[in-house]
Amino acid sequence: MEALHKTFITPIARDDIHRLISRMDDIMDYVETAADQWSLYKLGQGGTEVKEMARVLVEATEQLEQAVRGLRDMMLLA
Repeated sequence: MEALHKTFITPIARDDIHRLISRMDDIMDYVETAADQWSLYKLGQGGTEVKEMARVLVEATEQLEQAVRGLRDMMLLA
């Protein structure tokens, strides 16, 4: 957030960047809460549904990483 406020010109509106960062933080909070509860209640390995959800989360994270890298490259070119 500090870097966002120090940057004079961005190719993307600051509000959009802030909203993206906030949503990413929300998702991480949800994942952390789910992991904490999973551990607290000692739910073990989980079934195929849990493994599929974990696979989807990993895939989404990888795609998000690529998108953020693309934003970084775009901002460097601006």
